[in-house]
Amino acid sequence: MVFGFFLKKGNGPEAPRPSIPTVKFDASHVTMTIRADLWERVQEFEDLPVGEVQSVFEAAVMAAQRGRDAAHLFNALTNLGVSKSRASYISRYLLNRSTALMNVQRMRDSGITEGKWGYSGSPCWSANPPSPEERKIDAAHSAANRQTFLLTKGMLINGEWTFPGLAPACKCVTIAVVPGFD
Repeated sequence: MVFGFFLKKGNGPEAPRPSIPTVKFDASHVTMTIRADLWERVQEFEDLPVGEVQSVFEAAVMAAQRGRDAAHLFNALTNLGVSKSRASYISRYLLNRSTALMNVQRMRDSGITEGKWGYSGSPCWSANPPSPEERKIDAAHSAANRQTFLLTKGMLINGEWTFPGLAPACKCVTIAVVPGFD
């Protein structure tokens, strides 16, 4: 068997069972700052069903606390009548944003003070063809590649202080700058 190394050895009633290594997500990383940001972003979506902003927010927080459970948020949105493509976009955007904020906070908590902008090489837009605004954002993210910024401020992109991964459809990441290892 190709994946035999995932099986636990044993005989009797406890037959070999698959044992895939997993990492348990610590829900405490979803801080009040992350919750506040999720609340602000959810309120920005004007196409959500009337009166459902609170339930979408709760589903987004739950998805983040489950370690980025996009399926949970997607299902919650589609159950409210949001189209599949829109639910997919909203889920990706909210969870990418919360993950980026959690990663920056973890770096700060570890004593890291600087990061580098990591442009993925994949355009930071979702529409096809992209709007002029999305092209402008993508060009700025590409130009910021490998530039250093403070984790307390972020980087000034198009006149706005931001971090990688916060803009809609942004695929950029923050690379930790560890003194002596860069």
